[in-house]
Amino acid sequence: MILFLKHTKIYNRIILYLKIQMNKNIPKKINLLKKQQAKKTFHQAKYKIKKNKKNKKNKKNKKSKNKKIKMNKLILNNNK
Repeated sequence: MILFLKHTKIYNRIILYLKIQMNKNIPKKINLLKKQQAKKTFHQAKYKIKKNKKNKKNKKNKKSKNKKIKMNKLILNNNK
């Protein structure tokens, strides 16, 4: 999330979206396009976070699987 929020433009859009959701302090001059952009970037950020979590989890699972396979090979080689 922090990496994605480096860019102030994106950060501002996400803040705007959250303000719209909470109906607090919304500037009246904001047009529909900016609201749509804010919504889009918010959901992109949300998706990126979810994807990163999933990738980390998959990496851990893959590493543990590889360790198990290596151990099984070692055991098989020792038994011969």
